[in-house]
Amino acid sequence: MVLDGVPATRCWLTTHRGAECASSGSPNGGRRIWSRCRPPHRKDTMSDNVDVRDNPAQHRYEIAVDGELAGFAVYYLEKERIVFIHTEVAIAYEGQRLGSRLARQALDDVRQRGLRVVPACPFIARFIKIHPEYQDLTRRGQSSRAVLGEHDE
Repeated sequence: MVLDGVPATRCWLTTHRGAECASSGSPNGGRRIWSRCRPPHRKDTMSDNVDVRDNPAQHRYEIAVDGELAGFAVYYLEKERIVFIHTEVAIAYEGQRLGSRLARQALDDVRQRGLRVVPACPFIARFIKIHPEYQDLTRRGQSSRAVLGEHDE
């Protein structure tokens, strides 16, 4: 199903007694119903104004859409390695491949800087696993375990 040109997702609707279902217009007597609809909180990222940048002061790569922070990948530097520990995309931007775009551009920057990657973050680890062009950034036999709190500033 497509609503307003955007694929619909399944979401949980609750309406007040006697109110109409948002997608069908029929009264539901206040019951919870499954409905196919586009979540109202989701923002479309059809904009070409998507920017990924390193924010060393915050120890993270950030992705912004139209100047608004949409997600980030937290890291710390350890000698010649960068340890990615957490990646997050705002709920309003989920499902729009911004996490993959963030990972790709962050890893491209890491390659350009000549650093090795320790993917302690499950998202970054999975991204590298399914994108062989980034697997050279990790060393064979190198532990992906990182000790938090013990790193260079």
